[in-house]
Amino acid sequence: MKPLTTQQIQVVEAVMKAPDSHQEKVENDNEDKAAELLKQILLPPRDVVMTKRIGAGAFGEVFKGCVNGQSVAVKTMIDVSENNLRSFRSEILLTATLRHPNIVNFIGT
Repeated sequence: MKPLTTQQIQVVEAVMKAPDSHQEKVENDNEDKAAELLKQILLPPRDVVMTKRIGAGAFGEVFKGCVNGQSVAVKTMIDVSENNLRSFRSEILLTATLRHPNIVNFIGT
């Protein structure tokens, strides 16, 4: 897996902090909640250890990994573009709020 370029990092930071432009008008309150949630679930990359590839998804590969001693699945992104990041951001926000016995628990992003 290749590290992100400086330009890709800038796109990631901009998209993660900005409202989704595909939505009509997002109320400021909802966007503030989304921004706060993203701050809470952001993991330092050094805390994520990836071991072996276990599959692939819509955005990229999925690896078995470990975060703070807990086994996790780590989704990666192959094509780091603004459109893909906006979709990924939406998925992150949705997945972070889901709680059900048949759904894998979301740890962070």
